[in-house]
Amino acid sequence: MRKTTILHLIIPSLIFFFNLFMIIYPKEIFGGAAAGLHLWFEKVVPSLLPFMITVNCLAAVDFPRVLGKMIQPLTLSLFNLTGEQAFPLAVGLTAGYPMGAKTTAQLYKTGKISKNTAHRLLLYSNNAGALFMIGTVGTGFFSDPKTGYFLVLCNYGAALLLAIISGLFYPSEKAVSCSVHVQKFTQKIFADAIADSINSILSIGCYIIIFSVLTELFGTLHIFDGISQFLDPLGLDKNISKAISVGIMEVTNACNMASCNTGKGSVLACAALIGWGGLSVHAQSIEFLEGTDLDIKYYFAGKILTAFLSLIIGSLLWKYFF
Repeated sequence: MRKTTILHLIIPSLIFFFNLFMIIYPKEIFGGAAAGLHLWFEKVVPSLLPFMITVNCLAAVDFPRVLGKMIQPLTLSLFNLTGEQAFPLAVGLTAGYPMGAKTTAQLYKTGKISKNTAHRLLLYSNNAGALFMIGTVGTGFFSDPKTGYFLVLCNYGAALLLAIISGLFYPSEKAVSCSVHVQKFTQKIFADAIADSINSILSIGCYIIIFSVLTELFGTLHIFDGISQFLDPLGLDKNISKAISVGIMEVTNACNMASCNTGKGSVLACAALIGWGGLSVHAQSIEFLEGTDLDIKYYFAGKILTAFLSLIIGSLLWKYFF
């Protein structure tokens, strides 16, 4: 009983100290919050909100099942998934996180995929979008679109490889043979899609702002410097070590730090960091799993494996790209 009480006090105590640091370091906290708000409003909302609305509309009219039947021979042979079950993977690769996790949870809650399949999808469906890797990281940070395409190849290759490998260890899925059709699209479906998407994007924004504040606070308290010292035995550049320590929390700032150095090490670090995603992305993604009995250990195992495989793929392909 006493142990349970102590555990219940941990998070409130951390929140209390966080509020205390907000009073002690108001300038840094304000700067972190402003940076997070800018990132959300300028980058995340324009790129993610339209995708959220359209994906919700498609799911409401049962389009994933129709499309799934068309591509089913391919998805069954490659991933041991029916076409509808592979829909979250396609959404995650195109829209970026946290849409893969959101779509997986949505299909599971509506009974369109099994718990077993949902756990499989959590391993590899939640990935960074191509626009982020090519536009923000490659072109924006490294001033080289080719670097962005290289990162896409590393991360998409890792996700697809995980999908193929996991398909080898699960029972074969049954193909959909019944007739399916798209339901009638109504104004209510569109309104519900907008309402759900706005709630989701606002929630994502709050996570981005909070983790941006935490990143700024940890930097002020030199916590990231302490973490990066543990990487010194690897012989990494200090900027890359600092980027990796920041990337545990948040990926965008971490990739920006890594881009201060040009060369193989910085690009491969970005590949691994993007595969990992950062605690900020994980918090956003896990929220969509609330209300289900899905085990988040599959999600975290998938992100660790994606980071590792992205690093390996990048190392193997580097000489052919640069």
